Amino acid sequence: MLRVKHSRPLLLLLFTCLCISGCQGNESANRYTKPENYITHDNSRFNFSVDFPDAWEYTLDGMENYKPEDTGLPEELPQAGVEIIFDNDPEQRIFVYGQNGTITWDARENTVVEEIVTGSGLKGKSYTDLSDNNLDIYFVFDDNNFPGYRSRSVGGIIRMNKDVYDRNKDDIELMMKSIRIINKGS
Repeated sequence: MLRVKHSRPLLLLLFTCLCISGCQGNESANRYTKPENYITHDNSRFNFSVDFPDAWEYTLDGMENYKPEDTGLPEELPQAGVEIIFDNDPEQRIFVYGQNGTITWDARENTVVEEIVTGSGLKGKSYTDLSDNNLDIYFVFDDNNFPGYRSRSVGGIIRMNKDVYDRNKDDIELMMKSIRIINKGS
């Protein structure tokens, strides 16, 4: 009888330790540290940041007519972000962007849909289509990630042939893990 009485608290303590260590394992799996050879694009318009290798060719898109004091006038472009081009070929690209309104994506019949989480804890979904040697990955972060923002979303498109993707896969995965929301107050 005495043995059962003491084993319950020990089992509860053991279970709690296992749960905590399991949660910490998930946190470390999602942890992200910016590599030294990466640069950061801070998008002040849609309050997000993304890191990518400094050797990648990129352009900023949708920021050319934006001023922080803009209040959503009709001439304001609906989206803005960073476009990355591979092998000097516009068909091999990544576009990470913010957008007024909600970003949605309808999965096609053979689309692989996966839950994604960035290093900062942003949650969303990726939609992957592969046909022939062409790869399209669309990613959308849930609206629940953006409390206090006027109907804004962050997402992106990875569109390239599978060979280019495979050559850059590790850096692309790190780039995806780096996407984060910039606090409004900072």
